[in-house]
Amino acid sequence: MSRQIYLTMLVLFLALVTGRAQDAPKTIDILTTVNGSIWKGTIQSWDAEKVVFETLNGVRVEFRTTDVTRVRQRLVGAQRVPKPYAFKEEGTYQVVQFATSGGFDAGISVTYAIGHRFSRMLGVGVGVGFENFELDEGKHIYPVFAEVRGFFREKKLSPYYAGRIGYGFATGDEELGVAEAKGGFLGNAELGIRFGGSEKVNFYAGIGAHFQKATYRIDWPWNEDRIIDRVWYQRTELKFGIVF
Repeated sequence: MSRQIYLTMLVLFLALVTGRAQDAPKTIDILTTVNGSIWKGTIQSWDAEKVVFETLNGVRVEFRTTDVTRVRQRLVGAQRVPKPYAFKEEGTYQVVQFATSGGFDAGISVTYAIGHRFSRMLGVGVGVGFENFELDEGKHIYPVFAEVRGFFREKKLSPYYAGRIGYGFATGDEELGVAEAKGGFLGNAELGIRFGGSEKVNFYAGIGAHFQKATYRIDWPWNEDRIIDRVWYQRTELKFGIVF
């Protein structure tokens, strides 16, 4: 008897819940019988003797009340609640970035920066990385830089700006004829879009201009020629990264 009272009270409660405003998500009743069968649909009526149940395809079924062991509800078509904007506009931040430049003189760049964000519009940090502006030429750059970056909108999708200035330490691959290398000034500026407003990890993509000075002494292995190559790299780069 106590189980019948409990089930009756549960059905009454579910009936009250389903009587909410018209814009509430639709619900279905899930009924479990004593033999383990599970039925999905809507409870039409319930008393001490029987339960009248209508399945999802419109078939009406009657059960003895004592044969019903469990009743529960499930939301159908409930809208997912979007996560609120929670981007950390102040405090410590970190950035991991990959960049590439196309064309004949294709290159790659991987950098890491850490800093402090004073506001959404202004963060200041320092970083290091690895860059190669001429693949397979044996010329490498290890940048050390300071940066500023900020985000224009208090939204999940926000344009951003960033700028870096510093010094790139150059090295050369002697097996490819690069006998000496000297680095120089570096600078770049970029604009892009941050995707997401999470408190933790957010992705971004942008485009920017990259400048780097370097000097290489190249000794050709098949003769005694020696070349001093003073380079002023100017690259347009696609940039992808995460900020957290």
